[in-house]
Amino acid sequence: MKLEVVEFETLKPAGPLKVILLEDVEGVGHQFDVVDVDRRLARSDLLLTRKAVYASPFDLEYYGQIKKEMADELAKKVRIPYEYICIGRDLQAIVVPIRVSIENKWTIDRQILKTSLRLIGIDMTDDAIFFDDAISGPNFEIEAKLVRFYVVVCSFFFTFLLVF
Repeated sequence: MKLEVVEFETLKPAGPLKVILLEDVEGVGHQFDVVDVDRRLARSDLLLTRKAVYASPFDLEYYGQIKKEMADELAKKVRIPYEYICIGRDLQAIVVPIRVSIENKWTIDRQILKTSLRLIGIDMTDDAIFFDDAISGPNFEIEAKLVRFYVVVCSFFFTFLLVF
């Protein structure tokens, strides 16, 4: 009697699944990219919502032709890198306190905003900060008022911050 060792397939973790993205998916890739993703993510999100298809040989050829036909349209798209989007979200979640004098006159400008950002650990250049409203003081009516200003992330992506 000869015995063989049988391995249980369920004891080994399944590897990633190769899919073709049909649209830009945040944190995964861009349209028509062939990517390896976790099986659970692929089956529960990407494949069910038709954001991706399995990377079978037929689909690779079919979507490769579509990608060639849409090459000039895809080149026109502005694609913001995922890291910039994450940086923008982190910056939007921050409320920047501005410390100014109660007694002396002041006007909020880029320099004051840059200094306030440095105090909370964010370093910016002067040309990356855009501020429309000129606020002067001292004025107790605007105390603890939220004001919006914009910053440029890596010369590419605009986001806004709130100050009080």
